[in-house]
Amino acid sequence: VAVFLLLEFQQERQRLEDDAVQIAHALSVTMDTRLLHAHALAQTLVTSDALKKADIDQFSRDATGLMATSLDMPDAAVSLFRPDGSLLVKVVPAARQQSQGDSVAVVTPPVGNSVHSFRLVVAAMPGNSVVSVQLPVIHDGTVICFLVLQIPTAQLSRMLAGWRLPAGWLAGVLDSNGIIAGRNLDADNYIGKPASDTLRRALSRRDEGSVATINQQGVPFLTAFSRSRQTGYAIVVGVPK
Repeated sequence: VAVFLLLEFQQERQRLEDDAVQIAHALSVTMDTRLLHAHALAQTLVTSDALKKADIDQFSRDATGLMATSLDMPDAAVSLFRPDGSLLVKVVPAARQQSQGDSVAVVTPPVGNSVHSFRLVVAAMPGNSVVSVQLPVIHDGTVICFLVLQIPTAQLSRMLAGWRLPAGWLAGVLDSNGIIAGRNLDADNYIGKPASDTLRRALSRRDEGSVATINQQGVPFLTAFSRSRQTGYAIVVGVPK
C-alpha cells in the first residue's frame, strides 16, 4: 500500500509540474504578444509623417490616438529624447496623468533595431519602474532623437494578477537578465530584484522547464518557467510544495 501511495503521489506531482509548465508557456505567449505589440507601435511612431516634418504637436496627437486605439496596455507612455538625453516631449494618457506621477526614464541608445529592446528601468519610488522600448528616429541617415515607449511594471503586475491562478500560486515576469519586472503578489517589494540563483541557472540552460526553488521566507516551491526567444522575457509560475 505504501508503495502504491508513493507512486500515486509521484504521478500527481508530475501532472502538477506538467500543468505548471503549460500555464507558464501560455502566459509567456500572452505577455510576449503584448510586448511585441508595443514594439510594433513604437516602430509605427518612429516612421510617422509628423516626425519627418518635425511637427511635435501632430506627433503627440498621433501617439495619443494610437495608444488609445491599438495598445492593450492603457498605462503606457511615449517620449521623444534628444540625442543628448534631454526630454523633447512626453505623451501620457490623460487617465495616467491624473493617477500617477510623471516619472521619466533616462534614455540610452538601443543596440540596433532588435526586438530585444525591452529594457527594465527600476525607479527609486515604488510603482514608477517601467519597461522601455527604445528606437532611434533617423532622418537623412542621422539620428535626430530617440523614441521611448514606456510600460509601467505595475501594468505587468496587474496583468499577472488578472490571470487568477490557484490560491497560493505565484506568477512573475523576468527580463532578459533574470530581473523581476512584474509579480502577481507583493510586486513593489520585488520589482528590480534578481530571481533566485537556482532559477537563473535553470534559465541559462533551457528556455522552458521547471526547477525546485525556495523563496525568501524559506518556503519550497516547484517553479515552472517559459522564456521567449523574441523578447528574452520569461514567465515563471511558482507552485507551493
